[in-house]
Order: sequence, then C-alpha cells, then structure tokens
Amino acid sequence: MWRMLSEPAGSDPKKSAIKQTLDRSSVCLIFLSTTLWPGAYAASPAPSPTPPATTSPTSVGPTSPEEARLLLSDGNDAFEARNYEDAAVKLKRLVARYPGYPGYLPAHLTLGRALLALNRPEEAVAPLKYYVSASKTPKARGWGRVYLARAYLLTGKPREALSMSGEIEREKILPGGVGGAKTDAEAADLVAESLLIRARALMALERDAEALTAVTSARKLDPWRPGTRGESAGLELELVLRSCARMSTPGPLAEDQVRNQLERRGVCLSESLIPLRAIAETGDKTSLEEATKAELKAWENFSQACANPPKPPENLPDKKKKRTPEQLKEYFKELDQVLREDCRKRAASALGILAEWSYPTLEPLTTHLRKSSK
Repeated sequence: MWRMLSEPAGSDPKKSAIKQTLDRSSVCLIFLSTTLWPGAYAASPAPSPTPPATTSPTSVGPTSPEEARLLLSDGNDAFEARNYEDAAVKLKRLVARYPGYPGYLPAHLTLGRALLALNRPEEAVAPLKYYVSASKTPKARGWGRVYLARAYLLTGKPREALSMSGEIEREKILPGGVGGAKTDAEAADLVAESLLIRARALMALERDAEALTAVTSARKLDPWRPGTRGESAGLELELVLRSCARMSTPGPLAEDQVRNQLERRGVCLSESLIPLRAIAETGDKTSLEEATKAELKAWENFSQACANPPKPPENLPDKKKKRTPEQLKEYFKELDQVLREDCRKRAASALGILAEWSYPTLEPLTTHLRKSSK
C-alpha cells in the first residue's frame, strides 16, 4: 500500500526505499500531531473584535463609569425638579448596576424619598433600610430613619415607625436640647421630625396624650425650622379636634348633661383656633387649606350635635313615671331652644376671634360661623 501511494513506476529501487522511509516518517508525524494536538493543523480562527472599554458586565448588561455619572446626576436633578418618576427610574438603575460608585449610598436615600413622593412606600423601604444600615454618622442614619419611619406609617406599621423614632432619640443628636438648636439647625430639624414621626405613630396606636407631648416638644424647636413648623401645628390641631369629637356620647342624657357636654365641646373647638392661627402664620397655603377644611368639618359636626341632642332618660326626673309621647315632644322643643342659644353664643365667640385675622383661606369657616351665630 505505501508503495502504491508514494512510488512512481520505473524509479530507482534504492532511491525509492529511502523515499518510502521518509514518507512513512512524515505520515507518522502528522498522525501523532493530529491525535495529540487536534488543532495543530486546523485553520487559524479569525481575530476577536476588541472589547469596548467597560467594567465587568452584569446580569443587566455592560456598565460604564460614564453611565453611572449620568444616572446619578440626572436622577438627582430630576428629584430636585420634583420629577420623581424619572428620578426613581434612574436611581434604581444606578443602585442595581454600580455598587462601587461613589454616589451609591446617598442614591438610596434619594431613591427612597422619590418613591415616597410617588406614594409607593412599600418599594421605598428596601433602599431606605440599606441607607440606614450603611451610613456612618448619626445625622445620616437619623434622616434615613425619618424617611423609613414615614414609609412604615404609610404601610400601616406604626410600631415600626415608633421604633425608628426611638433609635433617633438614642443617638442623642441634639445633646443640648432646645438650647443646642441655636448652634445646630440641622440637628434641631432632625429631632423635630423624629418627634413628629413619634406623634403620628402614637396617634395611629390611639395614644393621643403621649402624641400631644411629642408634638409639644417638637413645637419648642419651631423657631429653628421655619420651613416645617406648619406640620407640628397641623398635628396639634388634629389632636385637639380628635379630643373635641370624643366629648360626644350617645345618651340617654338629661338636659343638664346635654348642655354640659356641648359646652365642653364648644370650648374645645374654640381652643382649636390657636393651632389653626399658628398654621396660618407659617404662610403655608396648602397646610392652611387642609387645616381649614378639618376645622370647618368639626364645627359643622358641632352644629349637627346642637340640632340633634340625644334622647333623655325614659323616666321623668322623679324616676317614678315614664314620659308620655307628648311630654317627650315638649322636652325636645324646650331643649332645642336652649341649645340653639348656647351654640349660637359659642359660634359668635369663635367668629369674633376670626374677625381679628385676615386670612382669605379661612373664609369657608368664617361663613359657617357667621350663619351659626344668627
């Protein structure tokens, strides 16, 4: 076989023998090479394209320092412009793709705040929890806890929010108390925010007396936080109005009990004008509009209570006989006249207080009191 493949007819036998030996050696070498190194005689592959100048790829595609810079810059700009949806999209991408970037940690706080502004508190919890756990300073952790507590309140978790307020208190961010606020306005603002968070959480837990104590403490810091003092006054107003509403009982009540109950409720509503005035003085029109609506609703409910007193006891005052239908009708007729006069005087007193103010936003409340005082 080897001869048939390599030796032409009529060649010299000696030369042919040498050639056969060389041919066989070549075949063996090729056989061994292709067996031991299969790619030795294969065609050279085409050169790979030069990879782009990027960092290590992630599960969501390649990354680049330039993209990280733009995501952080554009996300922060969008947040400042109150374009919270755009801010959330960009900052979500940043925290998902660039854990080593310098702006990675603060981006979590801004992302959480953007999600809160979009009323998506469930999504805000994770980035805010990370920011709190990774922050190195008490103030940074404190602000993270403030916004995390807000997310907890919005998701119906007042106990968790109350815990965040406790953590801020333990950090002793304002060791000098109210006096320390004079030299550290940011710390004063942070402590006040924490106290208001505490108040809201306590209100959600029906612990209004404790909540009012927290609000009172927060209001002591108002002179150093002009931009947010309306919130503390608003919470105080809400607490006062809740207290007023609890003064109504369904009865049956005797005439003197009904008059006493409505008198206390009317005094309470008059006292609620104090925090209402505080809100007006902040110049925050939105807060004042909301407060005016709440105040107006409380006075409207008071008017309804004046016009619809609870039933009296079944028996007459001597407790020996039950009231006849005619006697019950006469009782309500006389009581109606007495209560109308009592409630008219209370409305007139409140109207006199409002007359000294000059806030157009209060006009719906003024109109109602003017009508009720006639």
